This record gives sequence, C-alpha cells and structure tokens, in this order.
Amino acid sequence: QQVRYRFAPSSALPGRVALWPEVLNGGPSEELAAPFDSSARFAFYVVGSTVAQSAVPSPRSLTRGVEIHLDGMSETAPAGSTDPKRVQLTTSIFFKNRRD
Repeated sequence: QQVRYRFAPSSALPGRVALWPEVLNGGPSEELAAPFDSSARFAFYVVGSTVAQSAVPSPRSLTRGVEIHLDGMSETAPAGSTDPKRVQLTTSIFFKNRRD
C-alpha cells in the first residue's frame, strides 16, 4: 500500500488545518489529526545538501529524508488569551537505505 500524507482543511474543525493520509490505490482518506497551524508542512532532504527544501526532489530518488513541521494550534484560546496557542515542533526522518 502506498500512502501520501498532506496538510489540508479539517472537516472536524472548520477553518483549521488537519493531517490527512491518502491511500493511493483508492482507499479511504480520513482526517488523522487536527488542528495544526497553517505553517505545518513537509520539507525534503536531498543528496548533497544538509538543509531541507520545500520542493519535492526531482527525481524523487534524490530524497535522503523528510523534515516535518508539525506546528500545532490549540482548539480554543487558553484562559486569559484571545488567540489559540501555537506550538512549533519539527522532526526529521533520514532514510537508512541510502548509501550517500
């Protein structure tokens, strides 16, 4: 099974962003987690670079890893605040099957 993950509008929390897995061979697409800040995104490490780039590498075989910005946002504003709380979380995953 091949699965593509994307950040897209939430169906559970209108006006917010959610993480959606999409089964590429026609399976169901269900909202996995929400809410995220609009800055949540994926970036890609490519052969020969130590900095992640936002563009999908071409060809994809140059991909060394993935950086995921899981910038979260609270569902409601905390007590004493008028805006939801935003938390930044970034993690990187490097592919061990690469020899470069």
